[in-house]
Amino acid sequence: MRIKFNRYVPPASLRILAWNANGLRSKKKELEELLRREHIDIALINETHFNGSDRMGIANYVVYNNNRDGRGGGTAIYVRKHLPHHRVVTPPLTSLEASIVCTHTTRGDINLVAAYRQPRKNLHHNDLHSVMEMNNTPTILAGDLNSKNTGWDCRTTNVNGRLLQSYIDRTATQIRAPSTPTFFGAIGEPDILDIALVRGVDLTEDPVVLNELSSDHNPLLLQIGPDVPNIEEYTTRRTDWNGYQRRVAELLPDVGRDITGTDDLEEVAVSFGACITRALNDTTTTIRRTAGQYYIIPTRIRAIIKQRRQQKKKYQRTLDPGEKRLLNRLNNMVKEELRDFHNERWREKLDSLEVQDNSLFRMAKALTRKKTTIPPLNGRNGTAYCMEEKLEAFADTMEAQFREKPHVRL
Repeated sequence: MRIKFNRYVPPASLRILAWNANGLRSKKKELEELLRREHIDIALINETHFNGSDRMGIANYVVYNNNRDGRGGGTAIYVRKHLPHHRVVTPPLTSLEASIVCTHTTRGDINLVAAYRQPRKNLHHNDLHSVMEMNNTPTILAGDLNSKNTGWDCRTTNVNGRLLQSYIDRTATQIRAPSTPTFFGAIGEPDILDIALVRGVDLTEDPVVLNELSSDHNPLLLQIGPDVPNIEEYTTRRTDWNGYQRRVAELLPDVGRDITGTDDLEEVAVSFGACITRALNDTTTTIRRTAGQYYIIPTRIRAIIKQRRQQKKKYQRTLDPGEKRLLNRLNNMVKEELRDFHNERWREKLDSLEVQDNSLFRMAKALTRKKTTIPPLNGRNGTAYCMEEKLEAFADTMEAQFREKPHVRL
């Protein structure tokens, strides 16, 4: 089986999710379901609560994370695999935790930053300058900065809200905040804590609050360009090797003949190659697919997720403790149902593996293969990020090194 991805095509639009997970590990399946359902291209996550070398992968996404040395905090970015992008090294920061990627679009390069500021630390302008004006690249920073200001519809203004506003007043950065609260804590009134800082990028509209996922923060949805999902398509080719063997046996007699010279040998070799090619084409089926095509959540689970979404709206409207208890039960139910669904699909996949068709060996290879990513390369035409650009950089280097030298007489 050969798979060819149509990768490295710069998108004209991006759908970006920003979310304070307040602990990500137990919420993997529900986040994965939302990313697929909403066709999210890039997810900016903060408060992952990962530390050390912890990380959490999601199928069809590349993850980049910066963990805190200690409890809490941490940031991560999930990028859909087919999007052309590269990781950006996070500069030294004092008051912020951040992960950064640069994605390549038809509008040019855009830096995307997942950020979090601890409530006990005052916001430093130098940190904002370091991430918002890096290489003068248009930038979107989204996350929980714990900065409140009535200027973007918060209930109150705190010290860090004033510091952030003073930075905005003297730079080209804008604040794009939702019109409804994003944080519903156990203590205090709901408020807007999750916002986006934008420089040099036009958002289609202000961030939209989604009543999704099991956190005390609601996620934000940001849209760049037209609201058209970037669907990852690829081609799968499957060959019936038993049928191929029979087809070759049928075609081979047509190329058998006496060989009396090099011309006859050349003719037989060409006929033999045509026989192999024809047999392969006759027994190979080409299938066009999209990523996540078989990721279909059962109707029963979709109904529970819808019920949880409605209950979350009801609780956030009333702040009734009884409604909160019901929401907690639905959160646990969604997690359990998604976990059981994925476990059952995995068991079915393992049961279907066979030695005869090599599916067992392919699975073992996929699970044990150590995946590596080639970092950006500096070439004659600048920095190469995608595979085509890297190949061109290699070709240019080889051409320069092995150029024929003029004959020198001694």
